[in-house]
Amino acid sequence: TITLGGKLSPDGSWRGGERYELIQFHFHHRSEHKIDNVDYPMELHLVHEQVENSAKLAVIGVMIEEGAENVHIKKFWDHLPRPSGHSDGGHDEVPSPSHLLSPLNLIPRGGDYFQYQGSLTTPPCTENVYWTVMQKPITFSKGQIKAFSMLFPKNSRNEQKAFNRLIRRYSNPGN
Repeated sequence: TITLGGKLSPDGSWRGGERYELIQFHFHHRSEHKIDNVDYPMELHLVHEQVENSAKLAVIGVMIEEGAENVHIKKFWDHLPRPSGHSDGGHDEVPSPSHLLSPLNLIPRGGDYFQYQGSLTTPPCTENVYWTVMQKPITFSKGQIKAFSMLFPKNSRNEQKAFNRLIRRYSNPGN
């Protein structure tokens, strides 16, 4: 659950604001956002729906760069389907979908982030999406990126112009 808007009360609790629940997450091979004109091999989108109005969405975008193996995604990645045409000598295993993954482990701690009103990046590209894009990337190993890119060689939307959108940059010291 995330809360957007509202204010901090004198007792230190958050009051007001709109509550959003995570409904799904997915990856794109190449990133759909550029930060300082740099695109990344992959991008993660955590899609949230407003509790009181499911037509309102909030998406957290996380850039993924090549680096150390991501231990949080490892077990999940080990069970990606094989690309078509892959053969292991006639054995067709069906991967088990029973792996727990906490999305909180895929959001970088600290660093700046950007927010703007936009749209979904997949058809029908519906407006009314509140975007939060983390500047600090997470890492996947070369092998983890390759495994996904073999399944999805290009599943990203081309870069869009900002048009008249106000893009705000915030600083988050993190923990």
